[in-house]
Amino acid sequence: PHPNECSGSDLDGDIYFVSWDPDLIPTRMVAPMDYTPAPTETLDHDVMIEEVHEYFTNYIVNESLGIIANAHVVFADREILKAESTPCIKLAELFSIAVDFPKTGVP
Repeated sequence: PHPNECSGSDLDGDIYFVSWDPDLIPTRMVAPMDYTPAPTETLDHDVMIEEVHEYFTNYIVNESLGIIANAHVVFADREILKAESTPCIKLAELFSIAVDFPKTGVP
């Protein structure tokens, strides 16, 4: 498979489905989303325990993957353009940012 076309550009435990059933194969290609992550912060000092506490506190407060994913399903279900609707595309962008939060610190 082309990893950038399925499962967010990596295959690290993601589950995906392959089918050759013509009824399930899309009739057109859709450009993949840009998954360029936010830049990471480089520290110029050793990490202090207070910074670790702050990081985990920010993670707990800002963890929103479930809410975003559920909202995406609801909008995809009710919008005429389904997952290609503006709300779904915005939610997909937010999900991509939220998924990278542990690496980038960007909520």
